[in-house]
Amino acid sequence: MSMVTDSIYWLWNNPVTREVVRYPKVVGDLFFTQKAPVVTQVVEKLPLNMIAIPSWTRVFVRLAGISGASAVAMGAYGAHVFYQRGTSEELKQVYETANRYHFMHTLALLGVPLCKRPKLVSTEACSSWLVY
Repeated sequence: MSMVTDSIYWLWNNPVTREVVRYPKVVGDLFFTQKAPVVTQVVEKLPLNMIAIPSWTRVFVRLAGISGASAVAMGAYGAHVFYQRGTSEELKQVYETANRYHFMHTLALLGVPLCKRPKLVSTEACSSWLVY
């Protein structure tokens, strides 16, 4: 008798059986109940000074995107081609360091429009980028 009660317990008290038994009610509630009204207006508006960056600095955001994409491409090249060749460990470490610096400069370039003096920062960032 214990085996029968245990099998009934396992059959009806497991999570799968509970969900299968509950499924018709859930589907019926989805199709036959009244739906909530759709909100068509924006509830919260952002203050204008939160997104007030000079329009000429958006060039640096695009430039950071291009720089980041090239950093990812060069990292993939280093991981799949450069590392498989018979190069020395010192050159591999130099390549990895250069790629890491490329990513850091990309993040710095992304922050140029948010600075207090974007003209000064952009001039310094671009000059250091070209020298690098």
